Amino acid sequence: MEQELDRRMDSSALGTVGTLDEGIQEKEATGQKRLGCGMYFIFVLLGTAILMPFNCFITPGDYVFAFYPGDLYFSLCSSLNNVGNWSMMWVMLKFGHKLNANVMVQVSLVVWLVALVMTPLVAIIIKDGGDPGTPEDDRVRSIRMGITGCLILICGAFNGVAFPMTFSVASRLSWDMCQAIMNGNGVAGIVAVLINIIVTGVGMAIKSSNGNSYDDRNFLRYATLAYFVISGILVGSCIIAWNIVMKRFPELKHDIHEDASAGQGVVDPSELNPKTGRRYTTVEISRHLVVPGIAVFLVFFITLSLFPQITNMAGVFFYYRGNMIGNDTFHDKGLSPSSFTWWNLGLTANFMVGDWIGRAIPKIEVLSRIKVVPILIFSCCRFVFLPLFLLFAVPRSTDGLTTAPALVKPFCESAGNCSNKGVIGADVIVQIIMLIFAITNGYVGSVAMVRFVDCLPHMSYAGDGGRVMSLFLNTGLFFGSFTSLAISLLLSG
Repeated sequence: MEQELDRRMDSSALGTVGTLDEGIQEKEATGQKRLGCGMYFIFVLLGTAILMPFNCFITPGDYVFAFYPGDLYFSLCSSLNNVGNWSMMWVMLKFGHKLNANVMVQVSLVVWLVALVMTPLVAIIIKDGGDPGTPEDDRVRSIRMGITGCLILICGAFNGVAFPMTFSVASRLSWDMCQAIMNGNGVAGIVAVLINIIVTGVGMAIKSSNGNSYDDRNFLRYATLAYFVISGILVGSCIIAWNIVMKRFPELKHDIHEDASAGQGVVDPSELNPKTGRRYTTVEISRHLVVPGIAVFLVFFITLSLFPQITNMAGVFFYYRGNMIGNDTFHDKGLSPSSFTWWNLGLTANFMVGDWIGRAIPKIEVLSRIKVVPILIFSCCRFVFLPLFLLFAVPRSTDGLTTAPALVKPFCESAGNCSNKGVIGADVIVQIIMLIFAITNGYVGSVAMVRFVDCLPHMSYAGDGGRVMSLFLNTGLFFGSFTSLAISLLLSG
């Protein structure tokens, strides 16, 4: 009699939880049906905001070379950003499901807004004598780098909070929303470059109309201030976008399935690990995601090993040609020639546009059906870009050009005297390689990040899986940035 009563009680409990879980799944399914272009655009905007701070720090190359230790700035920027990012990712993996996504993402957006506005003020407040190469100038540049580095570290830490939370919310809504975030990550670079191009172009036009009477260093200071402020306003506007998501899906502020399970003490049997009879732990979920996780790790490890530090070392042919025809502005005044300014912007824009194209490709359904094993193979194939870019960046001693890129010399008529034809040919090669590099980064990385659900034991683990995949991604960024720093130190001697 007692056994029969216990059996009925267990059956009733399972029925209650089953009904609750079905209600949750039905609610999520209903939400997916309601999702349209408007919600897709919001997640693209959120994906843009997540990577906007980092892209803002690495885009204004002429500003960096004028006011910071430019030979290592990009590697230091990547390393500091990813130290904060990667460290916080481990915290999020352990406690992310307990935090309120609504509050934490909004706090992250506010921190990014403040940091972006503060960054250009560093060069305005901490001025130098404008005499590059002197001990005093080096000291001032190092102070600026230290202050800016702290801001970069803070931005990276909050990126480690906002990205896994936003991606976890998206993964519990639909595949399209995950793809929208990855697409937005690519848009962030394009937006940063476009803002910089507009600000630089308008500033140069004003300067030219006044007979170039403006001081070049002050021009860079205030043009970059406008660039960062506009970028900060864009990031701040995403607070409204995030509030729209949270008002429409308030149940996504916390992990729905964990809350439901905790409240009832029993879960849907289909969610249980058959070996243990319990729900899968984070470690067990990670084992299911090894293949897509390694693919994502390799994609972003290779990318950060080369971009932006090594690729910037490769893309300075206009600067070298300027030196050969007597334009020594960069060496004498710490300023790059206008051709170098636009070339640097163009090369960065090439990567950003290619990356966005790659991230947008999975929107085509046929191209998004690729399995995780081929994705891993494609990720490994990207190792070919390491020697390709190093061929352009490894210093090769020439007469008067001790740091000329390696591929300049084969096109030179004699050491230290390059023909315009050869240099232009090398420029084209760099741009083509950069475009392929960027498209593969966007496509392979995005597909791996959205197809990880194929490897989950149950869709109720989508939130946990999103956090695990975010950790794989940021681990690749972390080790890639330090690899870039090590290569830079070796190349600089």
